Amino acid sequence: MLRGSKRDDAPALHLLSLVAHECATVLAQREALAGDEVAALLVLLREVPLDGRTVTMDAGLLHAQATQTIRLQQGDYAGVVKGNQGELLAALSHRPQLVRHMYDTSRREDVTHG
Repeated sequence: MLRGSKRDDAPALHLLSLVAHECATVLAQREALAGDEVAALLVLLREVPLDGRTVTMDAGLLHAQATQTIRLQQGDYAGVVKGNQGELLAALSHRPQLVRHMYDTSRREDVTHG
């Protein structure tokens, strides 16, 4: 939600942003109409060159359409997979080469550590 955008007769704007962290710059923003962040993300990903870039995403945005769009543009992605994403966790358990780092928050210890 965009802080300060709520009005008496209108809800706050729900924005999604692409940010270049190395230069602290917002590259693009789109409104998530009806809260549909994935649709807004897909629009953003198609507007910005991703070749050689790594896109980081919240767990809620790790959808096949988004990751495929990034890979089609020769980009890479990293994201957080939470325990409530059982189907995705199960898929990753069969493809350990995709998992770079795993942290089990229920045990509060790094499960890949030495």
